[in-house]
Order: sequence, then structure tokens, then C-alpha cells
Amino acid sequence: MCHNQTHEKIDGDQRYIVHHKIPLTPKNIHNPYIACGWDNLMFLCLECHNKIHSKEHRQMVFDDDGNLIGIDEPKNN
Repeated sequence: MCHNQTHEKIDGDQRYIVHHKIPLTPKNIHNPYIACGWDNLMFLCLECHNKIHSKEHRQMVFDDDGNLIGIDEPKNN
């Protein structure tokens, strides 16, 4: 069961992911409180995590080795 206490299943298996309450950005990604601090992390099932992020249009940018090199934030109009 995730932090939101849902019982949703995907293909019969529950899948979990850690959500950052304060989203990671290029400016804060190296801040250990933001990136790894327990107070900024939330344990969610994949379904709940995707629902939260479906409202955002951030794009993660990775290098050829799969390392995160940046996050493109949407511009507020």
C-alpha cells in the first residue's frame, strides 16, 4: 500500500516509487535535503506517482549512460 493508501495494482503486481515533495530542478538537484532528505520523500505506488506528474510537463534529460543531466521545467505564462 502506498502513502496515499491505495490498493491499485498494475498487471497484478504493486509497484512503488519515491516521490520528491519539492520537485528536483537543475538548481536544487545537488542539495542533499531536496534530493535525498526523508522529509522531502514520499513513498507512492506507481499509479499515484503518475497521477501527480501527469499534471506537470517536466522533461528529464539523460546522457548516453542514463545519468540525469538536467530537468527542463515548463515555463509559466
